[in-house]
Amino acid sequence: MYTDYHSHILPDMDDGAKDLNTSVKMIEMLKNQGVDTVVSTSHYYAHKESTANFIERRKNSFDSLMSEKPALENIILGAEVAIERGISEKKGLEKLCIEGTKYILLELPYSSYSGWMGEEITNIQLDLGLTPIIAHINRYTNIYNSDQLDEVLSLPGVIFQINNEVFYSWLKTRFTMNLLKQGYPLVFGSDTHNTEERRPNIDIFEKTLKKKLKKDFDSFVKDYCSILKNR
Repeated sequence: MYTDYHSHILPDMDDGAKDLNTSVKMIEMLKNQGVDTVVSTSHYYAHKESTANFIERRKNSFDSLMSEKPALENIILGAEVAIERGISEKKGLEKLCIEGTKYILLELPYSSYSGWMGEEITNIQLDLGLTPIIAHINRYTNIYNSDQLDEVLSLPGVIFQINNEVFYSWLKTRFTMNLLKQGYPLVFGSDTHNTEERRPNIDIFEKTLKKKLKKDFDSFVKDYCSILKNR
């Protein structure tokens, strides 16, 4: 069974599931693909709202979803926190960690990499004692030059999240396999937003990695799920 570390399944929270019906269908799809644990990571933008307001909205959304008795009950609350200037000083930021852990999913800006981004990530580590997970690092291969990407990948104590969409591309699959071979700490997620063009896609993750890793696949899945074992 798999853990989906990045999803937008909570209804009416962001650009993900638009309503309860969509949320329920997305969760059914995840379960049918072998997922038993899903981390809900709705977008959080510090310039738009306080952490307290986000947490209240998230609770209301989660409660409404659970009242529908979805196919999966092991839904863990989290957030996808946009890295902005000063984000490390945002009051209550630690409450946006993956529930029961000190792991926090962070989304880099879709612009050229700058040193202040790394400083914010480091401050989150040192000042708050949190472990950053950088969301969908695979997407930045089209945004950063090689030196900038290397600078992000060299950040100490950081985990990198890969979107399963990489396995639809030969080049992105090679990028991911190279990270695995080099020992980078990785977790995977669907980043699902709906049931159509951004549907749950754990199936392509399983199909591709079973072929690539062969006999090592089962042990890999155990390791990849391990960050939530002791939450």
